[in-house]
Amino acid sequence: MMTIEGPITSATVSRLPDSITMLAAYGVVISLSVFIESPIINLLATSTALVKDQASYRLGQKFTLALIIPLTLLTAAIGFIPSFFNLIVQNILGVPAEIALWVRPGMQVMLLFTAAIGWRRFQQGVLINLDEGRCIAQGTGVRLVIMAVILFAIAFGTDLPGILVGTIGLIIGIIAESLFITYHTRRGVKNLPLQKEGDPLTINQLFWFHMPLAGTSILILIVQPLVAAALARMSNPTESLAAWPVIFQMLLVFRAPALSLPEVVIAKTDGPESWLPIRTFAQTMTIVMLALMGLFVFTPLSDLYFANLQGLEDNLVQMIKQATPWLLLFPALWVINSWLRGLLIRFGATTAVNGSMAANLIVTIAVLLSGVALQAPGLVTASVAMVLAAAAETAYQAWRLGRVIDGGYQLLAGRN
Repeated sequence: MMTIEGPITSATVSRLPDSITMLAAYGVVISLSVFIESPIINLLATSTALVKDQASYRLGQKFTLALIIPLTLLTAAIGFIPSFFNLIVQNILGVPAEIALWVRPGMQVMLLFTAAIGWRRFQQGVLINLDEGRCIAQGTGVRLVIMAVILFAIAFGTDLPGILVGTIGLIIGIIAESLFITYHTRRGVKNLPLQKEGDPLTINQLFWFHMPLAGTSILILIVQPLVAAALARMSNPTESLAAWPVIFQMLLVFRAPALSLPEVVIAKTDGPESWLPIRTFAQTMTIVMLALMGLFVFTPLSDLYFANLQGLEDNLVQMIKQATPWLLLFPALWVINSWLRGLLIRFGATTAVNGSMAANLIVTIAVLLSGVALQAPGLVTASVAMVLAAAAETAYQAWRLGRVIDGGYQLLAGRN
């Protein structure tokens, strides 16, 4: 459900005046906001693992606040301090002035984005421990409905520019979801014991459990600002920055079926006898995602989606169609990557996961720098970077899996 959010927003903004500039500004705002939130994205895993009683819940709330307050101040600095905004957006990212003009009000609207996301994800982990996963799905539904209603109301009932339409709809939906989740969590926490037997959870334990996860998230989410910075320095920067968010949102939809695969692998891997069915499931999903991506890229479905559903201008559609064939393998690689990551985490090799993220980042930077140096087409360069980086990450994980698990190479080769 969450992957639908981006296509709805971009399809709305693309139908408003000055759509190319507004889509480009929206893409930069989302890239920055997602990177700023990266240290808190894994609060869900932290709270799921550590919050088992009311005492640890209260401690976790304080820890969450200690994370989201400085990150919110960072967002405020970018949005409200002109010199700092110019340093980040125009000097470091290299965003053209006509786009940067609209990025700033977008960042101002997104002031509470990180706070709402971080608080919500902490509460969601508690709901998982309370066996209230249904509330999480309901919260996502609330977010989508409210976002869509607000989005359409201000898009077609006001004269606000597209960047404000997109960010206002997004932030109101996220805040509504956070409030919904918080309400249900506080009702459920009363059913937790006051404090479980044994040593109580400490802030030191929370910190050292969460920081490696935060580091992994930062490595993953820094890619989007890097791509934005590279696109701003290659040919047709405005059009490339406008088109890239639409491509990335399309990829999110194709990745969605495998997003929870690591958790499935972690939960269901129990000895060598479980390797074959899990591997078969992952292989089947890989083939299905490759076939679906091929169907989308090489048939009129891509025209239908980008031109009709997203309402993009013809020049953007043509640029996107040059790039999407290079992304053919990406959803399949993502499935394999998710399967291997789940196995590594299941066997306690979290440092291997961090190493694979580093490999991904190194390849991404190398390809993007090459594209900037050669002034290659921006969207094609970004697409190639994502696929080669995913391949490098997968290869590193496979190598480490063979060293971590006794019989790991036989597992990868299809032999139990």
